[in-house]
Amino acid sequence: MSFPAVRSLVFASALALSAAAYGTDAEVAALCDQAQELIDSVNWEEALAACDEAIELDPASPEAYFLRGRTNLGLEEYERATDDFRTALELDPAYGRAYAGLAAVALSTGSGDPLQLAEMAIETEPGFAWCHYIRGRLLLPVRPEDAAADFSRAIELDPEAYYAYTWRGHYHITKGELDLALADLDRAIELNDHWSSAFTFRGSVFYKLWNHRSALADLSRAIELDEENYYAVLWRGMLFWELGDAEAAFADFDRSTEIGDADYAGFMWRGTALGALGEYEAAVADLNRAEELNPDDAEVYYNRAVVYADGLGEMELALADYDRAIELDPEHAAAYCNRGNIQEDVLGDYEAALADWDRALELDPGLWQALVNRSKLYAVTLGDLDRALEDLDAAIEIRPDLAFLPCTRAHILSLELGRYTEALEDYSLAIGLDPAYAEAYYGRALAEEALGRHEAAAEDYAKARQYGYTATAP
Repeated sequence: MSFPAVRSLVFASALALSAAAYGTDAEVAALCDQAQELIDSVNWEEALAACDEAIELDPASPEAYFLRGRTNLGLEEYERATDDFRTALELDPAYGRAYAGLAAVALSTGSGDPLQLAEMAIETEPGFAWCHYIRGRLLLPVRPEDAAADFSRAIELDPEAYYAYTWRGHYHITKGELDLALADLDRAIELNDHWSSAFTFRGSVFYKLWNHRSALADLSRAIELDEENYYAVLWRGMLFWELGDAEAAFADFDRSTEIGDADYAGFMWRGTALGALGEYEAAVADLNRAEELNPDDAEVYYNRAVVYADGLGEMELALADYDRAIELDPEHAAAYCNRGNIQEDVLGDYEAALADWDRALELDPGLWQALVNRSKLYAVTLGDLDRALEDLDAAIEIRPDLAFLPCTRAHILSLELGRYTEALEDYSLAIGLDPAYAEAYYGRALAEEALGRHEAAAEDYAKARQYGYTATAP
């Protein structure tokens, strides 16, 4: 008669155990969801706490270990990340995303065969977006089209895969497809506005589009989200440099050398900024360090040559660096232009100077500095005033905002050719661009004097003295 009671007791115990297990599973699932959200928000410490709690509740949860591996990856705790991913695979050999985690560790540390691990991830778990994303990251430098296909596949599997949009945007940047890049990066930021890389890449697109305000906003936001974001700091420094703020540029370049002390670019740009700030010896030291880290970048030698030539007057060293820059990059127009200056001014080799400027303009027809330098050689040394005027005409067309260009042309027209009326127009143009341009007032006064306009000449002589011209009127 007691058997039914015993059976009822056993059944009740089973129900209780089942309910407890269900409650634990639900709690672990909630903690894993929370950890994923925290990972997406780059909140590593809280994500780690959620993962630890989930593992304490269920030591057999591969998801909890995988997410903790992702978290340790974000914290750059690569050994711990590796242990977590391996534990996830021990618990469930079909948990392919853990192979992708191991591939990400190998990518970050430069060890093992990350591509093979990524292939195993996709083979084991082809429907998980992050696996395709990781393989795309690995393929991007060597097989960019395949990488783009992986990023697109990740987006198909998970339309909210902000990381895949981010890196497909980067792919479009490398292809020069800036509109497509912006569309992907806008979507990535819409999905996750805590993802520093998306702001970094979008900032670089705005930089390329000359939208400096938006570029500065995005790069600053990227740094706000991740103070260790080397490329955001470096590129913001480059933006400040472009905007003419050498001190702000230097501050970012200085910071970039702290974050990425094994990368040459930060040292190269800091050295360039130091040169602009007049710290020539420190500039050379930084550029020497950049050369040690990467002896094959033409820009390192070009920038050091500028410091040698313009700052230290070390023309032989400058010439050697320009030679090396051109050897590494035979299409470096600015290097040819500056080397031409040394050929003319220091070596007196006018044919070599002309050859360098001709080559510079062949590579970059908009390089007005080469036109100005060549025009000077034509006018002053070779006496070919027609060619000098042709070069100045072209330079003025490129840079109509520079007052010294029409003033220089006016000097030739007035002092060399006696074409005073034309010269007056150029001097007036220069004064319109720079109302305090003393040399232009003086030149205009001479032309007016030659035309018999003595009253106007006297007024211009007075203006020239007012703005600091020291020569006396005839």
